[in-house]
Amino acid sequence: MLHDLRDRLGALEDRLRSLREERMRAAQVAEAAKAAYGGAREDTEPAAFAAAKQASDAVKAVEAKIDEASEGQVELLRRLGDAEQGRAGLSYIGVDGWGEAARKLDLARNELRFDVSAAALLTPTLPPSQRQSVPPPAQGAASGAAPPVSNRWLYPVLQSAPFGSSSGDLAATDFVLDVTQDALTGVEIAPATDTEKSVLTPDIGLANPVARTFAIVNEGLPEQLFSNQDALRAALSADLGRRLSESFDSHVVWKIEAATPPHASTGSDLVTKIRNAIADARDLGSTPTHVALTPSDCATLDLSEDGAGHMIFRVDREGSGSPVWSLQVREVPTISHPTLIDPVLLGLSYYAGATILVDPYTGLSSNQVRVRVECEAVFHVRNIGQGAFSIS
Repeated sequence: MLHDLRDRLGALEDRLRSLREERMRAAQVAEAAKAAYGGAREDTEPAAFAAAKQASDAVKAVEAKIDEASEGQVELLRRLGDAEQGRAGLSYIGVDGWGEAARKLDLARNELRFDVSAAALLTPTLPPSQRQSVPPPAQGAASGAAPPVSNRWLYPVLQSAPFGSSSGDLAATDFVLDVTQDALTGVEIAPATDTEKSVLTPDIGLANPVARTFAIVNEGLPEQLFSNQDALRAALSADLGRRLSESFDSHVVWKIEAATPPHASTGSDLVTKIRNAIADARDLGSTPTHVALTPSDCATLDLSEDGAGHMIFRVDREGSGSPVWSLQVREVPTISHPTLIDPVLLGLSYYAGATILVDPYTGLSSNQVRVRVECEAVFHVRNIGQGAFSIS
């Protein structure tokens, strides 16, 4: 089931990327047609008017397909999170990225520099010491499946998009939105009336995110690793991958908190506060699907008791408070306060390519190798007013 869901999610993400490119091309055609139309009337310039209308309709048709695909993406992410017992993530785990790295790092053939997918490298498989603990099975019981990978990062549950090779400033490929949920008067009117319709004027604009570089150098890798791809892949994923993910996740959390999301604190315990915060977030037009908690807040949630002193959640594994009030729980070390997340409204993670550079010569006398990984990425906050909700 998990394999099928990941395959479907990967295919849907490929379709979304293709549709976004199609939308960009259609928008350029529409802009040119609009310029050629120049505001002429339909009866005086019918050909120009028809071309402009056709181009505009083409953009709307592509946007409708994007909306439909995005809804399907969200649903698959939720189903994948349920299937993995609370671990909601994207289709790439990082093994393929580091596997490609291990295959290409062949010093005998002098392949000392190559490019790989930054998205694949930024979501590593964590070593056993950092996975969720599961108590040993009872005597005579079957030993269950391997414990799931710990969900310690926030960014894998957020939407993402590639931006190719970056020169610093990204093209305006996404929007910034700030909409208040103020009540509108005059929305309901009689069909035959000439009353002026209600007008909603959201603050919306195009976004030009600025790429950030994330780089790390691993000093002193034993040269023997390069003759064993499995060992090399595990070393790169456990060390470089974890540190890259930790740094990028800190960047994502900082961008969210710096944008100052709405916040509230109603209730005497974390379970109650989360439920009241969900209500407040939905009043703003948000549909949160995740709650990001610090490790200590995760422990507080897991240890919640009812009035009779009984544990509310299962106690057979860490993070058993997921789902709580329909939200998946993410344990995020760098977040300051419990935060509800609506991945669709919050924003996008942009990834460019990653470059891996090997230096086998500096440590020649001690049979050691240096490896540098460098990639470009940025998190763009699309709509903080509805995409995130902080609980203080």
